[in-house]
Amino acid sequence: MKPINFLFCIYILISQSGMGQSINENLIRVKGDLTKIGPKKMSEIISDIRYLPLETNSECLIGYMNVKVFDKNIIIKCNDEGDGIYRFSDQGKFLNKIGNKGRGPEEYVDDKEVHLIRDTIFVVSNFSNTIICYSLEGKFLKRYHLNLNGDPASIVNLPDNSYMVALSSTSKSGRLIKTNSSFQSISGFFKDLPVRYSPYPLPLTKSNNRILYFYTVSDTIYDVSCGNPLPYIFIDFGKNKKPNGFVSKPGDSKDDYEYPIITNLGASNDFLNLLYFYMPERLTWNVLYRFKDEKVVQFTDLINDVDNGSNIEGYVKLTNDNQIIVPLHATTIIDRYSKMTKTEKSDPKSRRFIEIASKISPESNPVLMICKLK
Repeated sequence: MKPINFLFCIYILISQSGMGQSINENLIRVKGDLTKIGPKKMSEIISDIRYLPLETNSECLIGYMNVKVFDKNIIIKCNDEGDGIYRFSDQGKFLNKIGNKGRGPEEYVDDKEVHLIRDTIFVVSNFSNTIICYSLEGKFLKRYHLNLNGDPASIVNLPDNSYMVALSSTSKSGRLIKTNSSFQSISGFFKDLPVRYSPYPLPLTKSNNRILYFYTVSDTIYDVSCGNPLPYIFIDFGKNKKPNGFVSKPGDSKDDYEYPIITNLGASNDFLNLLYFYMPERLTWNVLYRFKDEKVVQFTDLINDVDNGSNIEGYVKLTNDNQIIVPLHATTIIDRYSKMTKTEKSDPKSRRFIEIASKISPESNPVLMICKLK
């Protein structure tokens, strides 16, 4: 075996053996500081805001929600009593519902994650170990049962038509599984991780040029674009970072939560966005990293000094075209409008927010706040 191939094989084996904190100095290193986390002005990272109201009718009443896909198709996952998956046009017009929740052969028990791959909607059912496929029009296509001895949390398709499946608990095959096009296991990675369930999404995130994976209690983000997890980004919180060799322990170990943990991940070609949680201070915040100049912005919420509209709190969805999408409830918009000063309302830059606030009622579906990153 040639020396370079031998070294590469050793590298792959090491990357599969566990998810301790990497010391590879070639990693992209994103530095954070817990002492500097707090509110930030929106104008620091956002250049423009526009608003997209989602059509309201009796077939698509939505409350708490996540935007799963934002493109020419907008796929919404509802998280309240109106539980369901809905498809809207890029103009906000309701098109159709995707499948139904239930225990029937064409239904999903739960929707841990929702993905659009080419023209098919994939619903990942964590509870039933299944992946259910629907057409864009919402019609049932196929159901796959995963014999992985673990709970699927997220999937992503690779260029060779295989898949990566992230599990929310470690199976005998590992924590991250490569499968064929029918979701039959080919190989597994991170097999030595203790069995520990994670309630977080653990999404496999696909930008135009990379596919990224993380595990909640690891500070290393992996590039799985080539079908093998390779360390790519290391998040360094200085004195608050996990010690070298740190691994998650079996069960709900309190040691896991003594350090900042990743609970969500978004990526484009230009930006990385992470949602973090720090148990000792009950602190949740975003880390936004810009690749071209290594700029890091950490914020608990963003104060809207761009158009005087609603502030941004919690996790934001980062799109491939460098926008962040924030669902705003109608009552949030109405409340903010009622508290705006006369000066804020007469400010020309507030025109779009004033216009949208005048068109909605408390019963309206959420409005998508679409913010262009600088």
